[in-house]
Amino acid sequence: MAKRGLHTDIEIGHRIRLQRLARGMSQTELGQACGITFQQIQKYEKGANRVGGSRLQQIADALGVAPAFFFGSSGAGKDSSISGEIDELLVRPGAIQLLRHYAKIPPLQRKAIVRLTAVLAGETEAEE
Repeated sequence: MAKRGLHTDIEIGHRIRLQRLARGMSQTELGQACGITFQQIQKYEKGANRVGGSRLQQIADALGVAPAFFFGSSGAGKDSSISGEIDELLVRPGAIQLLRHYAKIPPLQRKAIVRLTAVLAGETEAEE
């Protein structure tokens, strides 16, 4: 039972970080909006500290989402695993900034960039 709770805390933390980064907000800015320190935001994002209900509401308000956003899809299956994989990728440093720049690149150049990144990552074929 404790393992399941810990997993939930980590998942909520990842979603807080994902939404914060998507908004271009620093941990300090989010902390100030909620009346707490950036260190506390770090602990929430890592899942080290559990986010209480009223605090989760403050964070949701500061990030412009409903509190339910942090719980994701409750159903198991392919869609939720894909969503989880995407969330994991997006919380990596620079990922959202990279996607913003990528979206501005013309389609033919995007294809070349995908092939280049596949080679750099050691993949034999790039997905298209």
